Amino acid sequence: MPTQSVSSMNQQRFVVIGSNSFSGAYFTSHLMKKGHNVAGTSRSDELDPVFLPYKWESSPGSFEYHQIDLNKQTDELIKIIKDFKADSLN
Repeated sequence: MPTQSVSSMNQQRFVVIGSNSFSGAYFTSHLMKKGHNVAGTSRSDELDPVFLPYKWESSPGSFEYHQIDLNKQTDELIKIIKDFKADSLN
C-alpha cells in the first residue's frame, strides 16, 4: 500500500481539550505530525516545553493554545471552536 505524503493529505482542524495532559499532549503531537492544525485548551498555564512533545518534535501541523476552564467558560470555548473552524473536537 503506498504511503501518502503530508502534502497530499486532507489537512483538518482539531480542538483538543486537555492538551496539557500526558495523553492530550501526545495526541496533539500525533495530529500535528499528520499535518493537521490543532487548537489546544487546558485550564492551566501551558506547561514547560519539556512536557509537551508537540513543542520539541518537528511536524508540518500548527498549534495554538488557549487557557480556558470549560466548567466556567463554556461560552468562550464555543467561540474558540467556531472561530477555529474545527473539523473535530477531541
